[in-house]
Amino acid sequence: IIKDVMTAVKDKIKSYQKDLETERRKLFEDLNNSVAERIWRRTKREMQSYDSELVQKEAHKLSKAISINHRETETPRLKQKGRNRRFRRSMRTNRPKRTEAIEQSAQALTLPELPTLEAINLTATILTESEKDILAKGPSFCSMPKDINWMQLHDDLERFERRIRLAVYYHQKNNPENESNKSENLIFPLVPSTKKWTPPKSNNPEIELFLTNVRKEVLNPGNIRKARDNLTKEERVAIKNLKCNSNNIIRIQDKGSRFVLIDKEEYNGKMLEQLSNPLHYLSTSDNRTKLHLDRVKEWSDKWLVQQQITDKIANWVVNLEPKAG
Repeated sequence: IIKDVMTAVKDKIKSYQKDLETERRKLFEDLNNSVAERIWRRTKREMQSYDSELVQKEAHKLSKAISINHRETETPRLKQKGRNRRFRRSMRTNRPKRTEAIEQSAQALTLPELPTLEAINLTATILTESEKDILAKGPSFCSMPKDINWMQLHDDLERFERRIRLAVYYHQKNNPENESNKSENLIFPLVPSTKKWTPPKSNNPEIELFLTNVRKEVLNPGNIRKARDNLTKEERVAIKNLKCNSNNIIRIQDKGSRFVLIDKEEYNGKMLEQLSNPLHYLSTSDNRTKLHLDRVKEWSDKWLVQQQITDKIANWVVNLEPKAG
């Protein structure tokens, strides 16, 4: 069988060589000698590259081929003891000592102490332990409300829906108020809008579906869970006592986060001392609010006539309902 295959291969190679020679003759007859030689060299290089690829594939196949008696003749490998151990014996014995040293160094570290929020008591009253605990929680502490303010919840939901619908309404659109302000001189501040216009329902069904689902989830009584109170009964009583005590005033520390308890009379005396300082304050016999309002009106009318400000800015500057202080 192998001889027949080899003879068939040789015959096929001879036929390919004859065809190649005829094509070469046609090439040199049809084209110029220089052009034909260039084309022939290029085809020759391609044939050489194909030949090298075939040789590499043949070598790869021979390397993958394994003889039948290969495993029988192969000598078995002996497993060496101690190769698979993760650590040496000396390291295993020294491990407890290392852990003890790490624990000792961790205990020796001194962490920075957190600032205490204990209240500063400048009064003569003695605070109870529960009052000290509630004041030590600091001004950022929020107690858990016992009841839900449904009116406030409805107002918050309406405000949230209005903001979402406004964002959708003005999406990829120019706000007319912003366009009018752009034409004004940039040295003047932008006049805040006092309009409370509520946009209509959006044409986008996904937005309206989202808002309705949010409202249902928030107002659903089944979703209400009774939260655990973060204050004890004694601390609740302490809050009431601190609120009802009219002799003391609680203020936040000027440079810090602690509460300061000060006597009411002493606090009022210090405030009057600050107000009676002639360098900063001057006492008057009458209310001068109207006088200042007239001066502001004169200023706005003057610059409005000279067309330096617009009507909107002139009306915004003049406060028709002034309040002292």
